[in-house]
Amino acid sequence: MHILDSLNVGGLENGVVNLVNSLNHDKFSHVICCLREVGLMAERLHRKDTEVICMGNDSTDYFMPIKLMHLINRIRPQMVHTRNWGTIDGIIAAKLARVKYVIHGEHGKEFTDLHGSNYRRNLARWALGRWVNSFVAVSDEIKSWLANKVGIPEKKIVTILNGVDTKKFFPPADKKKVKQDFGIDPNTFIVGTVGRLDKVKNYQMLLNAVQLHTRCEIPYKLILIGDGPERANLEAFVRMHRLSNVEFLGEKQNIHDYLQVFDLFVLTSVGEGISNTILEAMATGVPVIATRVGGNPEIVEDNVTGSLIPSGDYALLSKMITKYLNDRSFCEGQGQAARLSCEKFFSLNVMVEKYDRLYSNLR
Repeated sequence: MHILDSLNVGGLENGVVNLVNSLNHDKFSHVICCLREVGLMAERLHRKDTEVICMGNDSTDYFMPIKLMHLINRIRPQMVHTRNWGTIDGIIAAKLARVKYVIHGEHGKEFTDLHGSNYRRNLARWALGRWVNSFVAVSDEIKSWLANKVGIPEKKIVTILNGVDTKKFFPPADKKKVKQDFGIDPNTFIVGTVGRLDKVKNYQMLLNAVQLHTRCEIPYKLILIGDGPERANLEAFVRMHRLSNVEFLGEKQNIHDYLQVFDLFVLTSVGEGISNTILEAMATGVPVIATRVGGNPEIVEDNVTGSLIPSGDYALLSKMITKYLNDRSFCEGQGQAARLSCEKFFSLNVMVEKYDRLYSNLR
C-alpha cells in the first residue's frame, strides 16, 4: 500500500505512478491511498487492478491514524510505503495494524522548511523511525539530512534517484518540424519550464531574468507549463512589464511532446528533491539551467549537461540564457550529453530495479 497526499500533478506523484506501472506485475500488486484527494495522475495508472482509495482529508484530522489503521486491516498489505511529512500518520497506522514491513520515503523539503530544520517534525521522524524498516531518500543530499539532522541510522537509509522513461521521452528527429507543427517559427529559440506554479519553484526569478532580455536581437520565447497558486501573480508581472514573449500554457498531459519543442530548460527552485522534469528534459536532449539546490547537482553536470547557478541570482541566469541563445552548437552539444547521461544513470529501469530489490529484500 502506497500512502501519499494525492495524485495531483507533481514529481513525487509521477514517480509513484511510474513505479506502480513498471514493477513486475506477477510479483507485486498495489493499493494507493490518497489522504486528501485523488488527482489527474490517477488517469496515468495503466494497471486496472490497482485500487485508488481517497480518505478525503482536507484539514488536520487527529483520528487519521485510526482511520488508516482500519483501512490497512481491511486491505492487509504486506508492506506500507509512506511518502513525505504529510503521510507520517501512515507509519503510526501501519504499526497499529501490525504491518510487518514499513517504508518511508522523503522526496524533498517544503517551502516552509527548506533546510529541514523544523525541530518538532524531525523529532517525530526520529521517534517513528524505530517502526520503519527502511527510509528511501531520492537524493544523496536528502540521505545526508536524514542521517545527520534527523538522526536516522545510515544503515536504514537507501538512496533511489528518480528515473525517466527514455522510450517515452526522446529527442526529436527534426526539431524545426516539431516547432512548425506547434505553430512556432522554427527559428525561434524556445526557453521552457514545466512544474507547479508554486513559491518553491521561484518562477519569479525566471521572469526577472527574462525581463533583462527585452532588447535581445535573437528571437526567443519563454513557455511555462503547469498551474498553481502563483500563476495569477506571475501573469500580472508579465502584463505589467509587457513581456510579450512569455506564454503560460497551464496543465498539459502530453509533456513529452512539448519538451521536444524546447531548446533550453530552466528550473529556478529554491528547494528540490530530484526533479522529474529535469530528467524528462534531459532525456529529450534538452540542456538544463538549474539552481544549485537539493538534488539538482546530482543530475545536472555543470558545463556538461547544463549549468548550475545560485538560487535567486536572476542576473546570472539572464547571462546564461544569453550564452545558450548565442551558441547553438554549445546548446545542442550539452543536450546530447544530457540524453546520454539519462540513458546511463537515470533511466526508469534503473529506478524500478532498485525498488524491486528493496521490496524483495524486505520480504
